[in-house]
Amino acid sequence: MTDIPPLWHLSMTVPQAFAGPFTELFECLCDTVLVMGLDEDPIWSIQGWVSQTPDRAAVVASLALTANGLNADVPEVTIHRQDPRDWVAENLASFKPISTGRFFVHGAHHRDSVPPNCLPLWVDASMAFGTGEHASTRGCLTALDRMTGRPPRRVLDMGCGSAILAMAAARRWAVPVLACDIDPRSVLVARENAQRNGLKSFVTACESVGTRNPVIGRNGPYDLILANILARPLRAMAGDLAHVLAPGGRVVLAGFLCRDANWVLAAYRSRGLHLIARVVVDEWQTLVLGSHP
Repeated sequence: MTDIPPLWHLSMTVPQAFAGPFTELFECLCDTVLVMGLDEDPIWSIQGWVSQTPDRAAVVASLALTANGLNADVPEVTIHRQDPRDWVAENLASFKPISTGRFFVHGAHHRDSVPPNCLPLWVDASMAFGTGEHASTRGCLTALDRMTGRPPRRVLDMGCGSAILAMAAARRWAVPVLACDIDPRSVLVARENAQRNGLKSFVTACESVGTRNPVIGRNGPYDLILANILARPLRAMAGDLAHVLAPGGRVVLAGFLCRDANWVLAAYRSRGLHLIARVVVDEWQTLVLGSHP
C-alpha cells in the first residue's frame, strides 16, 4: 500500500468550554477533524488530518488569534506525519456506542450488541463530520426523541454531515428525508450510511449551498427541519429555512454554545418562529422552534 500518500496529524487538548471554537478552527485547517471528550471530562482532545504539509507557524498564529478572542491560553499543538491507515482502523475500533433516548448510535464493531427496543443507527468514523459523539448531535437526538404531536411528513436535514439526524428522523417516523450538505464528501457518506442502515428508500442526499439547490424547493415545504451547523450560518439562513418550513412545522437548531443560543433564537423569532424547547448538553444548546399553523 505504498501508493497511499501519508497524512499529517495535528493534535491538541483544550478546556471543554472552548472545544467549539477550536474545533471550528481545525475544520478550516484540516481535511478531517475528530473531537473526543465525555460530559464529565474538563479537557477535550481535538485531532485533525490533512494531506498537505501544514505550515506550523501559520497554525500556531491561528491558534493564538482564536485563544485571544476567547481570553484563553494558547493550546500546544503537535504535528507529525502519519500513515492514513492507522487512524481509520484505530477510530473504528475505539468508537464506543452512544445511547441517547431511544437512539443507539454504533459502529461496525458493535453491530452484534444492539439492545432491543431501540432505534439503531450504524455510523462509522469517516471523512464526514458526525459519529454522534459531539454534544450538539446528542442534543438534536434528544430533541427528536422527545418530540410529540403529529409526525412530520417531510423532513429536511440541512448540513447533514454523515446523516445521523436524517437517519434518526427516518428511523423514528419512516418518512422521506432530504439530507443536504455543502461538502460533496458528506453527500457521498450520507448516501452510504443510508444504504448501510436500510434507509435508502427514505433518505435522499444532495449537495447544496444553503437552500439554493432547486430540489429543496420542489420537495418542500417541510414539517421538520434539522440544522446542526454553527451559530453564524444558522442566523444567516433564518429567512431561507423559514421560507421552506410548512405552517405548524418545527425546526431543530444546534451547533452553538449556550452563550450564543439567544443570539441565534432572535434571528428566527424575527421570522415569526417561536420557541418550543431547549436541550442543553454540556456547554452546547439545541433549540426547538415552531411556526404558527
